[in-house]
Amino acid sequence: MKSMEQQRQRLDNFRGTEHLGYFGWHGALPKCNPSDYTDVMRVPAGILTGLRGGFMVDLVEPGVVPKPLHRQLHDVVLEQTFKDCSPWVVIAVVVPKPHR
Repeated sequence: MKSMEQQRQRLDNFRGTEHLGYFGWHGALPKCNPSDYTDVMRVPAGILTGLRGGFMVDLVEPGVVPKPLHRQLHDVVLEQTFKDCSPWVVIAVVVPKPHR
């Protein structure tokens, strides 16, 4: 299903960062065989429970970190950078910051 189609920068001349979005998690994590994949991100139990947690996905130029703007309302519980391609793919498991 298409929702908001956007033209982003080309991957063959990628510079800086591109935030691809926040993806809320609303169910049980699928079970997988880690040997079927080049890398697997292991999320501790209880973080992605109900409506509590989710994922943020960013593309970054090698050596660059994601912009903090999209993370201001969240605490990053776990982050992994996949460097087997360029741009790098950064996955952050996040939960909402407590209200103050």
